Amino acid sequence: MPPSVLVLIIYFKKELRSLNRELQLHILELADILVERPSQYARSVEDISLIFKNLHHLLNSLCPHQARATLIHILELQIQRRKQAVEDIKRRREEAQRLLKDSIGTMEDTGASFVLK
Repeated sequence: MPPSVLVLIIYFKKELRSLNRELQLHILELADILVERPSQYARSVEDISLIFKNLHHLLNSLCPHQARATLIHILELQIQRRKQAVEDIKRRREEAQRLLKDSIGTMEDTGASFVLK
């Protein structure tokens, strides 16, 4: 992963944690307001709404990076599977060549002859 992506991920992580703490604080404040001054809850709800909007925006900003990382992972798995398939084909080819040589050797030892058409 390029360093700029890592810095961006660290920034997002830090910002998400900060917003999460702020949200927790505002929810506790809302609970206090609802107990002590129920008529003044609107401002607190607006603040919480703004925090949720910021969280939503930040999470949406992460989507392309997450999609890119997922695609990279899928492509790496495909490459690994294809390399394994190539190795399997090579192994089977070598086995077939060995069997063919053994068969030809056996036929030569027994004096059998064959004609290919």
